[in-house]
Amino acid sequence: MTQSLTKNKRKFKRYKAKPGAYALIRPKCGKLGQILEISRNGLSFSYIENNDDIPNNPILDILSIHNEFYIDKILFTPVFDYILPKKFPTSMLNMRKQGLKFNNLSSSDKNRINYFIKKYTFCKM
Repeated sequence: MTQSLTKNKRKFKRYKAKPGAYALIRPKCGKLGQILEISRNGLSFSYIENNDDIPNNPILDILSIHNEFYIDKILFTPVFDYILPKKFPTSMLNMRKQGLKFNNLSSSDKNRINYFIKKYTFCKM
């Protein structure tokens, strides 16, 4: 599928996240990574490959590094997960990018995600 077709299918605009915004999948998963992009419908983040599978009934937390922002217990569906190209060929670590779709957001969660987008993103992508 071409990039233009993918963009046309998107329901919500995506925003590039500022440094210091993180996503954590729990319980027992250990996927903590920097948020790359976020929309009102989902997000993508990069993380160090750890070979942990996403558990049944996973939840997502969104937080800022300076403890200024925190949303917990967001339900989601994984959309994609792939290895990113290495920035340094000699690196032993693999970085991955994962995309998630939010599920069953409460009105409060929607408002908090909108606030996050206003405060912790740069611009429309």
